[in-house]
Amino acid sequence: MSDWHEVVGVIERLQGEFADLTVRGLRAVGPNHLASLEALRDEFARINADHLSGRIGALIEAIRNDDRGSSAALLQAQTSLRLFERLRTQEVATAALTAMLDSDGAAAEAEEA
Repeated sequence: MSDWHEVVGVIERLQGEFADLTVRGLRAVGPNHLASLEALRDEFARINADHLSGRIGALIEAIRNDDRGSSAALLQAQTSLRLFERLRTQEVATAALTAMLDSDGAAAEAEEA
């Protein structure tokens, strides 16, 4: 899943899940919501976002075990998601700027020749 648009879609889905968890509460989570979180965990593992995938997994386990630390697990997962999003944005911006500079450099070389 190297396509940035696909990654953005997965990020948005996870943000929506986290917002829903925040509004509904962690004790109100049902099996459908857990299944959705598990699918997202697997998706992030597939795109090599292992740290974020681990945070989502810790959140799932905390919810399943009715752990008092589940709210902290949610906050940690949200923080990891924000960091992942910012890092990916930086990578895409760097690649775009590099491509622009390379094309400008090639155009300048063509003019000189």
